[in-house]
Amino acid sequence: MCKSQNLLKATQGMLMQETLLQNHRERRNFHQEKTKGLIQINLGMNKVNYCLLVLLILVSGACTDGRIYEDFKSLPNQNWGVSDSLIFDLQEVELINTPDLVAVKFNEDYSFSNCYIRIISKDSVGVILDNTLVNLILFDPKSGEPLGEGFGNSYTRYDTLPFLFDQSTKSVTLLQYMRQDQLSGVEAVGIKILK
Repeated sequence: MCKSQNLLKATQGMLMQETLLQNHRERRNFHQEKTKGLIQINLGMNKVNYCLLVLLILVSGACTDGRIYEDFKSLPNQNWGVSDSLIFDLQEVELINTPDLVAVKFNEDYSFSNCYIRIISKDSVGVILDNTLVNLILFDPKSGEPLGEGFGNSYTRYDTLPFLFDQSTKSVTLLQYMRQDQLSGVEAVGIKILK
């Protein structure tokens, strides 16, 4: 009986050792699988981050909306005086034969439906190349609603100029021609040159 008990104990010991070894292998495999899963998640996140970076670059490049130049001159107290000359320096701008825009940022304090603007373009020595009066419609004639894009009670109205800036144009001057000493409700005036 001793011999069989010893054999039984030896067998139980071997089974116990095998069970412990199997448990160890299972734990090791579990940790390896868990680590592998984390690495796969990390690789997936790297792919997501890469895709987001590419998307961000594409979107930021698209946000220029095809303009070569755009500038606004803010008016003090939202009043454009009859003698206020708004001068835009185009010395560094390479002009091509593309549409040019004039823009007015205005609010509901503006009391007219339109705005006459004198646009004077000059070359590098100050010779006048063009002197044109433009009528910019700011409010719908039927409904009286403000035209252009806006937020709150402030709106921006762009209009294409009836001429192109000459390649030798180096400065543009804008003057209000509304026969008012102070044209209230005008926040800023600007020009935009497209590609």
